[in-house]
Amino acid sequence: MKYNKEEVIAAWENGEKVAGVNPNLWRKDSCGAWIGRYNFGDQKSQYGWEIENNPTARPGSKVTLRPFQWKNMEQKSLGIPGCKVTSSGMQNVEVKEGFSLHS
Repeated sequence: MKYNKEEVIAAWENGEKVAGVNPNLWRKDSCGAWIGRYNFGDQKSQYGWEIENNPTARPGSKVTLRPFQWKNMEQKSLGIPGCKVTSSGMQNVEVKEGFSLHS
């Protein structure tokens, strides 16, 4: 699905801010994986991310669009529960099966 600039910004704003880290450049997804502001749609970067249109949000709510690290979004798209990637320090790492979302 294609998203316009406003939708990309809205999704970014729903990413988790981390104390001590510039929120204009870095955030985390609901799995705890780092995403880079300028890595939207970049599946060659460990910080690349995609947008989920959150089916549990009320229409028109501010959390309708959420950012997910691209491997986590790929897993969700395949209907596989849990997270594939989280973080360790400032790096993203793949996790074992059964790891669930932070929120």
